[in-house]
Amino acid sequence: MAKVDAKLLEKISNFIESNGEEPLERLIDDYSVDRESSTLTILVNSGSHYIPPKYLVGEVFNFTEGGINTDKKELEVFVKTKLQVLSVKLREKNWDRINIIPTGHPMLSMHVTLMVYRITRKEPNIVCYFGNSGYREVFIEYRPILDV
Repeated sequence: MAKVDAKLLEKISNFIESNGEEPLERLIDDYSVDRESSTLTILVNSGSHYIPPKYLVGEVFNFTEGGINTDKKELEVFVKTKLQVLSVKLREKNWDRINIIPTGHPMLSMHVTLMVYRITRKEPNIVCYFGNSGYREVFIEYRPILDV
């Protein structure tokens, strides 16, 4: 077993003091599995914003790119077509983790999130932009909340 030097222990202690134990545990868990092969990251609208590479984990799937036509009929056909393509991707394999980066129109992000849950029955990890705070991962397990 490798020895941990005092500087690293101090950094870990400072991190826990500032952020609590849970974020550190998630970091360790995230790096102890093969994230590349078991993670799907869905970029709802690519090209909208710069996404730091550390959030583009595993296989990256671009749901849409650029603007969308807001004509009612064309919009409905567009969204349904994109959701069909997404459904094929979601069924390709049993993803251990699914990240959603909700860029672009909120309506698209809502449909992507619903499709992910309906097909996989897994809660997605949402990677959101919080202005000056930058990007943050938000993962909520709903079953314990619903007491199911």
